[in-house]
Amino acid sequence: MSVAPAGPGRPRAGPAHARRPRVTSAELARRALLVSGLVWRSAPLTALGMLVLTVASGVAPTVSAWLNREVLDALVPGQASPVGGHGADSGEGPHVTPGAHGAVGSAGGGLGVHVA
Repeated sequence: MSVAPAGPGRPRAGPAHARRPRVTSAELARRALLVSGLVWRSAPLTALGMLVLTVASGVAPTVSAWLNREVLDALVPGQASPVGGHGADSGEGPHVTPGAHGAVGSAGGGLGVHVA
């Protein structure tokens, strides 16, 4: 198999000439609107369902973290959320300190939990 020499109208081989030109953000927005319109015209209920599921999947981690915080705050007595003005900064609640040798998790040392 022989390779034809590069000339007028023939692309050169190699990674430098294989790259596509960069697309500007304005062109990207125009293309996104064009595709969104096409999807909406072809299946509006499916497009609406996809939009709802996308928003729900974006909100789910925040809601999960908020619910976990509520459960953990209910399990730890005397510990209030930072919104209430209490918490680790106020000197209340449990404090984790290094063990007898000052090393966390070492033999003979470990974590000591002290409730203020």
